Amino acid sequence: MEFSPCTNGRVTKVRVFTRDLLLHQHYFDTIFPRIPVPVARQIASRLERLKLPTTPQGTTGGSPAPPREERPNLPEREKKEFMSKL
Repeated sequence: MEFSPCTNGRVTKVRVFTRDLLLHQHYFDTIFPRIPVPVARQIASRLERLKLPTTPQGTTGGSPAPPREERPNLPEREKKEFMSKL
């Protein structure tokens, strides 16, 4: 089954879109709650066993996030500020 998840008219399959949501955990500007790391690894290993892609294919908007080690750490002050707003 195919559909267009955004207004740009790009059509994708539901299974590809769902896989991207699980791997990237973003839908355009919305960040979904994080999947625990052990569960994310299980998902990726099962996809590998099924010989399916284990990297997002861009159907949920934007580009995949850089690997964890390439992301800058948030300063402690900004973390506290962010947490106080929740």
